[in-house]
Amino acid sequence: MWKRVLIAGAIVMGTAQADAAELNLLVGGAMREPFEEVAQAYEKRTGNHIIMTVDNTGALQRRVGAGEKADLILLASQGMDALEKENRIVAGTRVDLGRAVMAVVIRANAQAPDLRTAEALKRALLSARAVALTDPAGGGTAGVHMARVMEQMGITDQMRGKIVYRTQGQFITEAVVKGEADLGVTFTSEIIPNKGAKIAALLPKEVQSPTNYAAAILVGAASPDVAKAFLLEFKTPFAHEAIKKVGLEPLSN
Repeated sequence: MWKRVLIAGAIVMGTAQADAAELNLLVGGAMREPFEEVAQAYEKRTGNHIIMTVDNTGALQRRVGAGEKADLILLASQGMDALEKENRIVAGTRVDLGRAVMAVVIRANAQAPDLRTAEALKRALLSARAVALTDPAGGGTAGVHMARVMEQMGITDQMRGKIVYRTQGQFITEAVVKGEADLGVTFTSEIIPNKGAKIAALLPKEVQSPTNYAAAILVGAASPDVAKAFLLEFKTPFAHEAIKKVGLEPLSN
């Protein structure tokens, strides 16, 4: 039997046993759902205890930079590039696990706007009463990307007063479901699990930004061998299905 407790951003999974190993994970929000599913199965089989902290890529980078300890980190590839340059991950342990794409989220009972082209997306953004995005200042990957897209479209000033900022993609979806925004932009994996929401469309190809999510063992990990074994779970068909069901593409072989 397993349990999941959400406390200050940390998901504590399972009941620790006296002889069980403890594994601390830092996980980017776009991969939260498949990581939880794989972790649940892993705990049941091994009896090991998993503590999972979920945040956006920028926030995870800041946590590690501030000295937070963990065994394994998973975040967008650009964030992993930075950690690698700073020698914060163990050499040779980096592996790409999934590729995420961004989509427009609307309420489940709402009519989808035309989003077939970048110009159509621009019209939808300008027509919306409010638009939910992850805060680029906080390092949210989709929010950083959309800030660039709006700048390229020349609508940054027009959008400034109607953007509802949140810290993670799942909260973008929640804001739309609650009616705090007409639409939002985040990764498909942060939309699909919420039954009150639906994907209106993927971002048009002209402004889409497929993002690889990579995992690695952190320097100073308390349980590096356990972390390495856990990473192998993502080579299994079970893990690949968990990744695919939320609209991600599995990358580990």
